[in-house]
Amino acid sequence: MSSRSAPGPYTHVFVDESSRTTGKKRFQGYYLAAAVVPTPALAFARIVLRNGLRSGRTSFNFTKEQDVDRARFLAAIADTGIVTRVSKSPNLKDAEARPSLLIQLLADLPALRSVYLGLEQREEHQNKIDRQLIAQHRAASLQSYGHLPRAEPLLWVSDAIAWCCGHPDWHTKVRTMGLVETA
Repeated sequence: MSSRSAPGPYTHVFVDESSRTTGKKRFQGYYLAAAVVPTPALAFARIVLRNGLRSGRTSFNFTKEQDVDRARFLAAIADTGIVTRVSKSPNLKDAEARPSLLIQLLADLPALRSVYLGLEQREEHQNKIDRQLIAQHRAASLQSYGHLPRAEPLLWVSDAIAWCCGHPDWHTKVRTMGLVETA
């Protein structure tokens, strides 16, 4: 009998990004976050995250939330068991950073056992660039991908973690909670 364990379940990966500037609009970094969700946990995670919304809300955008709501949402993420991989490009602007980090993520998908890649829907010309990169660098294991509307709860996870990584106190919090790993 082999001492190696069987591989884990297949996963779906949900991607969002955040760029961060500091005083006087000095660029600090671009963060690409990939929430890795085991396929059997998809429905449960969506329910937990939707239940974390305030009444009347249809999505969660970390940039626009109050700290108390941010903390509550991070606790909901912890309840799902989702871990998010984050890559950072410290010196590049969005248009330069996203393609290189997305290519890096595409190369990592087989190790993550990912069969689906969901990206946040953006402007059509940006979506087209994503589609071209995916066509050129797509892993054989990736069965499908798509650009998803903000209403997809699993995108809220990558949005939250990417934002937190650009804010030192919040970055410490998500690392302490075990919600993030560096790619």
